[in-house]
Amino acid sequence: MTNNIKKPEWYMTQLLTWVRDHSSFLEERIQPLLDKAGFKYSTAVSEFTKGLLQLAIEKLAADLPKLGQDDVLFSHTIDETLVFCKELVGFGYPINQPGCLYVLCSDSVFNRWLDLEDKSATEKVDAILQSETAWQLPYGDNITDLEELMVPECTEAFMTLMLVITDRYKRLPNPLAKIKFFNMQLLLLDDFRTRLVQIMREQHPLDAIYGSILNAINYIILILKEWSDLPLFLRLHYYKVEYENFETNKKKQGNGDLAEIGTEKDGDSNTISVSSLVVTNFEISEVFHDFDQIKLDFMKGMAFDNTISLFEHLRKEMRKIIVEMIMYDTKARSQHYRKDRWMSMPSQKEYLKMTLSDSGCELFMVLKDRLHLVQQQLCSPLFEEVWQKLSQLLNKYIYEEVVLQNRFNEGGATQLSYDITRGLFSLFGEYTQRPENYFKEYVNVFASISLKYYQVIFI
Repeated sequence: MTNNIKKPEWYMTQLLTWVRDHSSFLEERIQPLLDKAGFKYSTAVSEFTKGLLQLAIEKLAADLPKLGQDDVLFSHTIDETLVFCKELVGFGYPINQPGCLYVLCSDSVFNRWLDLEDKSATEKVDAILQSETAWQLPYGDNITDLEELMVPECTEAFMTLMLVITDRYKRLPNPLAKIKFFNMQLLLLDDFRTRLVQIMREQHPLDAIYGSILNAINYIILILKEWSDLPLFLRLHYYKVEYENFETNKKKQGNGDLAEIGTEKDGDSNTISVSSLVVTNFEISEVFHDFDQIKLDFMKGMAFDNTISLFEHLRKEMRKIIVEMIMYDTKARSQHYRKDRWMSMPSQKEYLKMTLSDSGCELFMVLKDRLHLVQQQLCSPLFEEVWQKLSQLLNKYIYEEVVLQNRFNEGGATQLSYDITRGLFSLFGEYTQRPENYFKEYVNVFASISLKYYQVIFI
């Protein structure tokens, strides 16, 4: 009844049912006998499960080669096998014991599985980026950590896809198989970065989608840095480095191609040899020896270093473009301010009340509008970087193009001081309690102004 190649879940469910139904009997009746006989490190449930699993291994190894080119049925069988193995762990079966995952690591099965995973992931990324809501925040008005980082829907969906892929291969018993899956993830991340670049180049630097792309890149960097410290990726990086070193040495020695993942087919049939799946731990045992935590102290780099570096470069360039665009608009509106009549302005005594200069108002209004727009589009950490970098450029611009290029009488010096302190400082005062700290060149120059004559002295 359960022997249907199109329904692998039937026999897998049956095996799980037998394990569940007999667990109490095995623990209460058989386990005491094993303990009494001196088998304290053996559990009755695990040994019983191991025996049943041999049936599943033989069945799976015989069925997979018969699936032909039916990718749907092949993928379904893989999915059910992964679920089956995950549920077995839930029943307490040791993950390092022989199981159906060894069958999935055979060369013919694994290579096909990896190709299908890559194809499926690429199709999902296409769908994610083509969604009409791709660049919208996923949770609307519900404030979450994701919304504080202003993570667009497409980026959250993509990183969720990365998590799903990781969950599918993290229990595989063969490190080389894990490395190949991890390399696939790195390629997907690089492909996603390339797609973001293509979309970014079609946007104006102050458009909402441009800001969403920058938020997406910032989020991916944060997540990859967190993942780099996870035990799974630390171990994967260790194995990857060890394998690459081994491969390099083999090529230098001229020993030809390396062995594949490590299973073979029977010579007389089209089925996978079950004995080859469970006898050896790894075919290239000299590479994938037991993981030693101490060796991490001497290991260079982390698993995602190269990928993070590429995303950080893109993040830096996009942030730079936004700042340059704001500066461009600000400079365009500052021509009148630069050439104002600083040498012939009336004294402060002639005013009933000091106000911002007309040319300064135009400059500060544009600057305030651009900053407000960018603040609405970028998450707080990114916006902080933008306004701080912008303040540095404005500080230099005002010093070089206004202060150094003009001569000031008493009224002109007073007006410039008022414009900067009440206009520029007030504008940046929305983001920091000490805006003057970001305009030190201006502050230093006006510290040298004579209080008696309000005349700028350049030494």
